[in-house]
Amino acid sequence: MEEFQKVKPTILGEEKKFFGQVRNNEMFNSLDFVIQDVKDVNPQEMIKELEGKN
Repeated sequence: MEEFQKVKPTILGEEKKFFGQVRNNEMFNSLDFVIQDVKDVNPQEMIKELEGKN
């Protein structure tokens, strides 16, 4: 947690894509998102990608 607090001010306001798996936590009856990868978001590339799906 201490490492995150050091990096937090530099990443606030940035957009990221998170990739991973959603798992059902039966003990707390909730969904957990287990992140496996984090990538920067390039809005121009995302627009091209979404336009190509039509």
